[in-house]
Amino acid sequence: MSSCKALKKPAAHAQAQSEQMDARTAIRTVFRQLASALHPDREPDAQERERKTALMSEVNAAYDKNDLAQLEAQLTQTLCIPVSAQQSEAAMTQSLLRLQAEQRQVADSLAADLQRIQNGNEPKRWLKEQSRAFKAASE
Repeated sequence: MSSCKALKKPAAHAQAQSEQMDARTAIRTVFRQLASALHPDREPDAQERERKTALMSEVNAAYDKNDLAQLEAQLTQTLCIPVSAQQSEAAMTQSLLRLQAEQRQVADSLAADLQRIQNGNEPKRWLKEQSRAFKAASE
């Protein structure tokens, strides 16, 4: 009986060490991806650079604590896509590309609206359209 327990202990210990190493690898991978995406030196816009500097400070603090959950939550909140250490880089890239396309559509729509409202009588028509759309969405 004691020999079985003696055999199980090293195996359980080795498995725990392996899981801890996997977690560290996952944390390092997520941190590197996040640091690459958010690095402030790559941002030409001053306001966005300040925002990314603050985010990188939070990410560095989470990394120093080996807090994978905080890193994942921070990245999920920042990028508006679900992020997990178990998710592949390709899957995250696809999610980011989808988000980018959606944001491009929103920006194009806003640019078209801006162009319309800068033209004479269009602001009144645009406001009526927006009001109708809002009412329809509320029903």
